[in-house]
Amino acid sequence: MFASGSSTECIRRQTPGPLSDLFTPSTRTLCDPLTDYNLHGIFPPGVQNKTNSSYLAVITRMDGLAMIPDVSPATYGTMTSLVAALTAAKVVGDNLVAFENASKKSNKRIIFAFLHGESFDYLGSSRWVYDMEHGVFPKKTKPGTT
Repeated sequence: MFASGSSTECIRRQTPGPLSDLFTPSTRTLCDPLTDYNLHGIFPPGVQNKTNSSYLAVITRMDGLAMIPDVSPATYGTMTSLVAALTAAKVVGDNLVAFENASKKSNKRIIFAFLHGESFDYLGSSRWVYDMEHGVFPKKTKPGTT
């Protein structure tokens, strides 16, 4: 592990300078980018009858961080929340017609979200909020599409 205190400092340390070839002939990567995907589903899909829909968000993380290999207590919290979110999704799926009718009446929707990077400074939820603030999430759909 060669990472430093912040992304800015880490990137600065791995950027070659004028004398870097004298001291470190091979370029070494000090910071690997943390990338992954957030998953989400909105029920019912498609366009609602009003522009001011309300949302209930069922959100869980999909990662955990443990310092000792093969002994990962972080996975217990992750698995517990995943099972709870998937159970809620199953209940909605088993009662699809009732939930769809209630959603149309109340103009409320359910978002199931599974976020990556929560163990690393809440990367998944930070990106989610960033997309909401910039009008990218939830994705705008045209009438008749899902």
